[in-house]
Amino acid sequence: MENFNYILDNNNFSHILCIKIWSDLMDSHTNYANIETKVKDEFLKKEQIYHNIPLEWRKIEWSNYDKVFSLGDLVINSPFGPDLPLVESVTSTIYELNQELHKSGRLSASERIIFKIVKPLVHRVPIPESVGFIH
Repeated sequence: MENFNYILDNNNFSHILCIKIWSDLMDSHTNYANIETKVKDEFLKKEQIYHNIPLEWRKIEWSNYDKVFSLGDLVINSPFGPDLPLVESVTSTIYELNQELHKSGRLSASERIIFKIVKPLVHRVPIPESVGFIH
């Protein structure tokens, strides 16, 4: 477990995002034509701002052991204490991507983007400026 915590601390993130493409026809996730990577790349290109604060998701490369758990490969170091701003921002961005990819034909009518946000067990050091202290 010590090695896992070391990896999380070194990469400095608070949340992990897993994005998949769900097919209603197959009743399962799909990755035809490497669509998941394409959707993740499009997601990362989208500017996400919540109450004038930018949210910067980025890709991460997991170690061999961590890859087994399918954690997702997009991470963020959230500037917020509560998780709701991230959930709202990701939900909105994924909704927009679903609309765009259906209109362009890159996703069929029976497919949609699904996601899960995971908050790993790590030690976070609060930044005083984000707590709302007045100096």
